[in-house]
Amino acid sequence: MDTPGPSSKRSASPSLETPCKKSLSSTIPEAPSSCSSKYIDFEENLICVICQEIFHDCYSCQPCMHSFCAGCYSVWKLESSQCPTCRKEVESVYKNHTLNNLSLAYLNLNPNKCRSKEDLLMLDKRNTLNSPKTEMIKCEVVDSDSNDEEDNRNQTVNDFPRPFHLRSSFKCRECVGYSSSDSTDSDNLYQRSNTGNICQEGDTHLICSCCFRLISAVPPLSDRRCVCCGRFFCHLYWKCSKPGCRGCLSKFKDMDLDEKHLSELISKNPFESEILKNYLVSKNMKIKDLLTHCLQKLDLKQFTTTKAANINSEDILCYCCVLTLLKELAYQYRVNIPSSELPVDVVNRPNCYWGNNCRTQTHSPNHARKFNHICTQTRFS
Repeated sequence: MDTPGPSSKRSASPSLETPCKKSLSSTIPEAPSSCSSKYIDFEENLICVICQEIFHDCYSCQPCMHSFCAGCYSVWKLESSQCPTCRKEVESVYKNHTLNNLSLAYLNLNPNKCRSKEDLLMLDKRNTLNSPKTEMIKCEVVDSDSNDEEDNRNQTVNDFPRPFHLRSSFKCRECVGYSSSDSTDSDNLYQRSNTGNICQEGDTHLICSCCFRLISAVPPLSDRRCVCCGRFFCHLYWKCSKPGCRGCLSKFKDMDLDEKHLSELISKNPFESEILKNYLVSKNMKIKDLLTHCLQKLDLKQFTTTKAANINSEDILCYCCVLTLLKELAYQYRVNIPSSELPVDVVNRPNCYWGNNCRTQTHSPNHARKFNHICTQTRFS
């Protein structure tokens, strides 16, 4: 019997490059024709909570290990030495090569998720985290409260971002000596403000949580602050200059939401969301019509929200908070749709024991399709 020689063994082995490429691609789930819950969950792990986009030059905070875009966190740390996600004190930040590689691989598979060149240039310009390990620099916050109540988990006004003093090299569009000569092209579209306010050297400022540009902190702040999350935005004060911004802050009733959100409105359940989307299409309704209808019910106290008590259609909210609240309201809208107006196969599904609290519905398309989740929990309730 012939024994295979060394050359035949080598030919049977995969190339040195293959395992690396296979390992990386196997980490990223393939994008299905209709976005599955598993795929959406993976994408959410690559999103920066500050800008709500896929990571660009990702850094992680120590010791909590929450991660953000370098440009986003560079602006944040001017205002606070705490982590934007958990509010723990940040000791240092490290470049996260693993998340950077996963983000690049994900964007290669999903080029439609890539940001514009202007947006990336803006982030790179704001990035001050240039070394592999950057120690946290404490910043002086106006009216900071040294009385720490670590055990108090209830959100108070002290949890919200506060105005802060800036070095004289940082200027907003209302500052004396402001010039757009060293700004990006998108900055040049908005060279000066028409509010009539003029900032003097040493005046306090805010940072817009959407475009990360400075805003004057002249009171009242109601046109720059979300009443739900307390973050600051510049759209109502002067038009936000971030490319693609649909209006980062507005009255609840005036928010211009993207139609793509119809695919994710109901309990993180793509199948139930698709049912609602198809129903709205049959009624010739868009997401704006859904928002208007839900807010009418909210103002009449027929719909409620658990995430923000006593909210109404006139309140000033940010884009993210509007979307979060609409998901609650859209579920109540879906509950009120008569069975006679839904497909027979949708109506005839048995109820899931866990109802709208079911966790399986978010990651198992088969379970989401087989059982109805527009119902209350009946097991262990």
